[in-house]
Amino acid sequence: MGPRRQGREGALRALFLLDLNPDLPVGEALRRFFELWAEGGEVGEAPAAEAREFCEQLVRGTWEHRDEIDTLIKHHSQAWRIERMATVDRNVLRLCIYELRFGGEVPKAVALDEAIELAKRYGSDASAAFVNGILDRVAAGGAE
Repeated sequence: MGPRRQGREGALRALFLLDLNPDLPVGEALRRFFELWAEGGEVGEAPAAEAREFCEQLVRGTWEHRDEIDTLIKHHSQAWRIERMATVDRNVLRLCIYELRFGGEVPKAVALDEAIELAKRYGSDASAAFVNGILDRVAAGGAE
């Protein structure tokens, strides 16, 4: 697995941790997560330095822009309240929208493909289609 994909997977896991512990400071959440990740095991193989740096960039950026990202999700999710979305789906959406809107360095098609792969791997059977539908609307809808 390449370092960017590994970084995205790590970012999803760290965002999941933050979502379930919203009062936990980002730096502390990342410290705890990286301790587990460095050990490998259930969290996945120990990350390369590039993967860890990319993961941290994604987590910090996504969490910093979370309110704006959540507003976009709410606007484009059509009858789905963000609080009722599965935690994995919500954080895959956040991560991808961060990359689309604020990350600046990844092509749109790559960000969308990576998000759908994360949804397939970590979400339910319906996650990939759900995430794809919302992200297509976000990507087509501009910055409203």
